[in-house]
Amino acid sequence: MPVRQRIRGVSNKSQLERRAARAFGLKDYERVIGELSDLLDVVGENPHTLHALTVCHQRLGRQEQAIPFAERGVRADPAHLGCLQALAELYSACGDDDSARAYAKRALALINADEAGSERRQGLVRRIAGVFRRSMGAPGPNAGDRQWARWARALLDGDPGVGKE
Repeated sequence: MPVRQRIRGVSNKSQLERRAARAFGLKDYERVIGELSDLLDVVGENPHTLHALTVCHQRLGRQEQAIPFAERGVRADPAHLGCLQALAELYSACGDDDSARAYAKRALALINADEAGSERRQGLVRRIAGVFRRSMGAPGPNAGDRQWARWARALLDGDPGVGKE
């Protein structure tokens, strides 16, 4: 590929990311969806972009439209925690408890594996996750994961109130 084309592609990617981040900050999720869909054309099946699309659809109340993006994210990266967590939540909200439990188990396995890892590696993962989450308007790295893990454990334990909100 000629250098000029590669540079133009990088430039397009950066512009799309900036526009999507700006729209996300303004909570203009329809616009974010458009920008991120264009970004997928440039970067391919990127699990982070697919997760961001999932989040946008969730925030617009479109649970069933969010599911395919999260599933594509998991196909692109089977260990993408955000997509696994989203799928557990989405399937629970749609009443598919078996799928919700399956994704919750996978996500909890990753969370538990991370908690069992070295402090140094955990700190690095949390810093990286925190930067990404903050750039996408999400809370810091620890509180959300712990809260989600409590929800998932209740789901797996058969708490009848989980997913019925």
